[in-house]
Amino acid sequence: IMLVPSIVASSSLTRNMYGADDAKTLDEVLESKTGRQLFKTHMVNELSIENYYFWREVTAWKKNYSRNSERDRLFRFRFLVETFIESKSIMELNLSYEARDGVLRVLNGNDALDESVFDLCY
Repeated sequence: IMLVPSIVASSSLTRNMYGADDAKTLDEVLESKTGRQLFKTHMVNELSIENYYFWREVTAWKKNYSRNSERDRLFRFRFLVETFIESKSIMELNLSYEARDGVLRVLNGNDALDESVFDLCY
C-alpha cells in the first residue's frame, strides 16, 4: 500500500520526516511513533479507526504468537474475531468475502489456527 504524501503530510512533522516528493509505504510510515500517530489521526478523520486498531492488534498477535500458549492464542484469536471480524461486531472491518470466510473457517474448526490467519484482512 502506498500513501501519497499529501494524504499524510498534513503537519510539519510529516514534511520533516518525509521529503515533499517522497511516497512511503504504509509499513514505512507505521515504523515510527509519529507516523503511527499521523496514520491514527487520518483514520479517525476518515471514520475508519478500526483499521488502525486491527493492524495494531494483529501486529502484536504475530509478534507474540510463538511465545503464547495454545490456550492464550485461542483466547486472543476469539477476541480479535469478536471485535473486528464478525458481522455487527463493535469495530467490524469492511472485508472481502474471502478474507472474512477464511477467518471464520478457522473459528468454526474447519481450518487450523496459525499466525497468518488474519493476513487476508489487511
